[in-house]
Amino acid sequence: MKLHLTLLGATFLTLFSNTLKSNDGIVFAYSYRIYANSYQTSDKLKVYSIKEKLIDTYEEICFGYNERYYQDLIKLHLSDFRFDSSITPYYQNGKIVLKIGKGVGYSIEGSLRKNSCDENVIREKFYFFELFS
Repeated sequence: MKLHLTLLGATFLTLFSNTLKSNDGIVFAYSYRIYANSYQTSDKLKVYSIKEKLIDTYEEICFGYNERYYQDLIKLHLSDFRFDSSITPYYQNGKIVLKIGKGVGYSIEGSLRKNSCDENVIREKFYFFELFS
């Protein structure tokens, strides 16, 4: 009987410690950052089109689930943010980060909605860039 209780206790402690390790102490910040390959106008335009895809993908992955699971869902589906072969997605300090090419150029960052009822403006339009697309 003591052996069963000891094994049950050890199993519980192992599961509990693995659950604590998965968060790494950093909570999801509901934000993103995208780094362009260079400072050329074409790369700036690409960053804004990638931004729209990132927001759509984030909402497809996370909405419909409890907010406390968003961080784990994003980490699990990080490869879904690789929209083409030049993009390297990663999760850093609670943010979704996309690096296009070398990622040494222009960068943008922004916020993401917490759920489908969140009314914060996340898709700011720059009509100047629409002239070139």
